[in-house]
Amino acid sequence: MSKLKNWYKKHKNILVAFGFTSLITFLLTLLEINLIISNIKDLEVYAATKEMSTSLKVVGSLGLVNVALLTAWTLMFMFIIFKILFPNKHSFKNALFLNELSFLKNIPSELRKGVDKR
Repeated sequence: MSKLKNWYKKHKNILVAFGFTSLITFLLTLLEINLIISNIKDLEVYAATKEMSTSLKVVGSLGLVNVALLTAWTLMFMFIIFKILFPNKHSFKNALFLNELSFLKNIPSELRKGVDKR
């Protein structure tokens, strides 16, 4: 249990930022859905004539902000998952077999050394 507490204390800032971003994204999504529903007539006019009202510009701008926040949320989520899966560099190297790959990379130079000795 203490390892979990230590991990939480070590990564508290990213977890708080993730929670804050989740809350803001959720609220912005609810606001955007509300604005879309309240501007159905403007959307019908836009679909027919391609004229965008100022209220639709607000909805579009809010949508772009929401997409940017969702991108940040996704990146933080991936970072947290990677930190859970690979708690240190050693486990990351073992998971990707980096030691074995470096051995394979060094084989040609080792063969050259052996041929040069003859």
